[in-house]
Amino acid sequence: LQATIASLPADKRAGRTDLQKRVQALRVNEEKYQREESYKQRELQETQQSTLRLINVELQNILTQIAKEKRASLIIDKSLADFASASINVTDLSIERLNQKMRTVPVQRQRIERPKARPSK
Repeated sequence: LQATIASLPADKRAGRTDLQKRVQALRVNEEKYQREESYKQRELQETQQSTLRLINVELQNILTQIAKEKRASLIIDKSLADFASASINVTDLSIERLNQKMRTVPVQRQRIERPKARPSK
């Protein structure tokens, strides 16, 4: 539509206010949909973070229990260690216990406050 308007001679363009109004309406709709997409994206992120917090609480309990069983005073993420013997790696055990404890993960949509609508121009 913008290409059509741009291809018109200046005198014809001025007379085609209908096209210019359509372009403006499309821009308004585009902005509206972009705001909605942004809102939904933030809502999804909040929902993901909330769900991960539930998992992390349970995982922390499992890791604490494993540390007591193994008489370990420290458990670190294996990506932070240059080398670790397989005998001290508790990743598989942690995952196994987490899977036993949490067969499913409840996901509750987190609603966030919608931003105030901008006044129309």
